Amino acid sequence: MATDTSLKVPWWVRGDTNAFFGFGVNVLVNVLTLTSLCLFVVKLSEGDVFQAILPALGIALVAGNVYYTFLARRLARKENRTDVTALPYGPSVPHMFIVIFVIMLPVYLKTNNPTLAWKAGLAWAFIIGVIVLIGAFVGPYIRKYAPRAALLGTLAGISITFISMLPAARMWDLAWVALPVFALLLIGLLTDTKLPGNFPIGLAALLVGTAIGWAGGAMDGNAVSAAVDDIGFALPGFHLDLLTSGLSDVAPLLATAIPLGVYNFTEGMSNVESAAAAGDNYNLRSVLLADGAGAIIGAALGSPFPRPSTSGTPAGRRPAVAAATRWRPASSSRSCASSACSASSAPSSHCRRSCPSCSTSGC
Repeated sequence: MATDTSLKVPWWVRGDTNAFFGFGVNVLVNVLTLTSLCLFVVKLSEGDVFQAILPALGIALVAGNVYYTFLARRLARKENRTDVTALPYGPSVPHMFIVIFVIMLPVYLKTNNPTLAWKAGLAWAFIIGVIVLIGAFVGPYIRKYAPRAALLGTLAGISITFISMLPAARMWDLAWVALPVFALLLIGLLTDTKLPGNFPIGLAALLVGTAIGWAGGAMDGNAVSAAVDDIGFALPGFHLDLLTSGLSDVAPLLATAIPLGVYNFTEGMSNVESAAAAGDNYNLRSVLLADGAGAIIGAALGSPFPRPSTSGTPAGRRPAVAAATRWRPASSSRSCASSACSASSAPSSHCRRSCPSCSTSGC
């Protein structure tokens, strides 16, 4: 299909506001979590965390989401439609805990030297990136012959374990704050109910939760003031000496880096397959090359946290921070079975991608 360069793809539509707050809060929570892990588990200094790791992470988040926005706009023009949703790009929850507890913490406990633990994490992330780059050239063939159920089954297991169950358990720490917000999100995202003035449900949930927290005394004004006083600005810089030093003793890391690197590009395939199931058929090689390059560059800048494209579904959160796309509930990807497909005896390729019945038995 020829690319339609004349197609006007909007930079922002109303549904992107929900996606922005949903994805933004998710990334914020993950960044706060990995910051705490670095400071209190591996005992890295505040200077190392706030002056090196977080700036590298921040640059990668912006660059990654901008790149995936470009891919979304290119796909929209290629397929002559404006309802493409960009893949999200952010910290991977499983990798966050793996690099801390499987790689960095054992080194710290053995040597009592957080810098050596940091070096090991950087070397591990670098190896992960190299393996993902290799996977970019073999992944498309694996995806071609692997059943979709196998790819999405892995993604479902990760989602249930890390994305659903952990936050669901933590809700009960402040249930009186979390449950009203949770109910609001369920109603807003899984039904056709709209707030007055079509106010974005993601922003509404954030405001309601914040208001309940402040009114109920869950928030500490002094802590907020102290946090504001600590706001600073730091630019990322290359830490090639730390990376090179970590790679000089790389042999012990290979036992975990190789299988987890394979898992990493498998996760990338699963995320691309998830988007394809909803109608957005991205080029897997382009996605994996970005993930691998991001991990390698991030390690050179001092971040031990690989950042793959993260999981997101139409039913949950098809977020795109700057995507020129429309957020679509799950029902929209299935509607073609009763409309566009039923009007034609030969369903379109887009319909076959986004309609399960079309992809199996035809409409």
